[in-house]
Amino acid sequence: MPEENISTVRGKKKLKERVTLVVCAYATGSHKLPMTMIGKPQTPVCIRGREWPVIYFNQKRVWMDFHTCKKWFDEVLYPEIKRRTDKPVLLLLDNAPGHINAQWF
Repeated sequence: MPEENISTVRGKKKLKERVTLVVCAYATGSHKLPMTMIGKPQTPVCIRGREWPVIYFNQKRVWMDFHTCKKWFDEVLYPEIKRRTDKPVLLLLDNAPGHINAQWF
């Protein structure tokens, strides 16, 4: 019997479910911020009514857009940094359109 690849079988579509993970740590590795997952549903079925080990945000296209980035900055990054130090902190980001930029400050 020939083996069939699910991606080539007629009438079957590939699943397009995706998540984005936001991972952030100090350059020295001395502290890792809580991982954040971005998904499509408001509250995924798998985490309803449970304590989840990662922070979850929802976004229609599962991207790190400006609003999700700002929410992550305000709810995750800033409180963690304030809790750890009073010194200035340098945040390095690439130039992806969804990331916050210097004009935002």
